[in-house]
Amino acid sequence: MNQEKLRKYIEGTLSSTEKKDIVHWINESKEHMQEYMSMRRLYDLLIWNEDSVKAKSKLSTKRDFVVEVLKIAAVVILVFSLTYYLFIPNDLISQKQTIYVPAGQRARITLIDGTEVWLNAKSSLTFPSQFTSDNREVHLNGEGYFKVTPNKEKPFRVVTSKYNIKVLGTEFNVLAYDNTSIFETALIKGAVDIESNGNRLISLKPETKVILSKDGLKVLSIKHHNYFLWKDGIISFENENLEALMKKLELYYDIKIQIKSQKISTKRFTGKFRTKDGVEHVLRVLQLSIDFIYEKDEQNNIITIR
Repeated sequence: MNQEKLRKYIEGTLSSTEKKDIVHWINESKEHMQEYMSMRRLYDLLIWNEDSVKAKSKLSTKRDFVVEVLKIAAVVILVFSLTYYLFIPNDLISQKQTIYVPAGQRARITLIDGTEVWLNAKSSLTFPSQFTSDNREVHLNGEGYFKVTPNKEKPFRVVTSKYNIKVLGTEFNVLAYDNTSIFETALIKGAVDIESNGNRLISLKPETKVILSKDGLKVLSIKHHNYFLWKDGIISFENENLEALMKKLELYYDIKIQIKSQKISTKRFTGKFRTKDGVEHVLRVLQLSIDFIYEKDEQNNIITIR
């Protein structure tokens, strides 16, 4: 198949007749499907310039799926979305995609129903190409900020390894990495239910959040919205001790940070940093407030603070 024509098909710029010809070619054999998938993967793997470039994949039918990535580096798409037209077999529509965001990066995607999702560093989201007739379900490992398109007949549900979040149409943030004990859901607008095994545990109101503590789930007020600036590439912290701050930097930059001084580990900080500036920039700015030195072991990917 002509590569230029296949690329135009993915972009949605071919005529209806040309599209049908491509679909017929794709369905002729597994080899053709694999060739199409390879081209699709190359097309979906985008490099972004945060300051000046906002690329967008535009596909032209109701079953089109748009992925937008808002970061300097590429987001790794583990299973890539396919462009499905009305005449492609229905059994392919249930295929799921998983998007994984590496450390120090973030991603924004638009689901088939118009719901917008921002994914934080080291997060993954699994979702179907097409939602079922009565349910919209996605699986999150990590942190995501959701702006859900309202649909009373089709509730939206975020499944995590700890609890599930059920919504009809709202704006909220979920923090739930599989490999940690942390679970937090903060509601900005609308209403959400926190569920476990299909049972409703807590209903949140706007400007409140639920966190998982040693004593179980607790509902608290949202004191400020600076934390949610992560989706704009900003690390924000409010009166956090150095130890908690370093845990956050470990997550965002995929590096181990060891604090050898108990004296400075309890020092508290308030501030904001751009994620793209890097972990060493954050440390150098912190050095202006407290006296410490750090060493970086490149081979073992460890920073030691003394």
